[in-house]
Amino acid sequence: MDSDFIHSVIKQESAGNANAVSRTGARGLMQLMPGTASQLGVKDSFSPEQNVHGGTQYLKELLQRYNGDAVKALAAYNAGPAAVDRYKGVPPYRETRQYVQRVVRDYNKSKQSPGKSKEKSTDKPKAAPIPNDTPSTVERAAR
Repeated sequence: MDSDFIHSVIKQESAGNANAVSRTGARGLMQLMPGTASQLGVKDSFSPEQNVHGGTQYLKELLQRYNGDAVKALAAYNAGPAAVDRYKGVPPYRETRQYVQRVVRDYNKSKQSPGKSKEKSTDKPKAAPIPNDTPSTVERAAR
């Protein structure tokens, strides 16, 4: 996984606060729900190492499920795979659409930074338009 992609998710999820707890109960840097954390083998969601490892694994699983489509994977990370499957794409939830836009914007910005080395990965999400009819598109959400 591209570390810039993970950093963009962390920035949006918790702003880098390893002790963050959402109003819905998501915890840690990548805001794992307790049930998801348990399924991923995360015993302490407030442990940065365990949380990032579990969150990264979950993102990999979502990328595989959606054939490398980073927009759908991000939407599923935020709203759940059932919502993405139900709507056959990004659900019409304002929070989810804004979440996807923010992560993609931050990721693309990180890749455009001067002197930033381009990482290679075997997990390459496909390019896709950002939902909500914005003029921007995802160049490559994970290289």
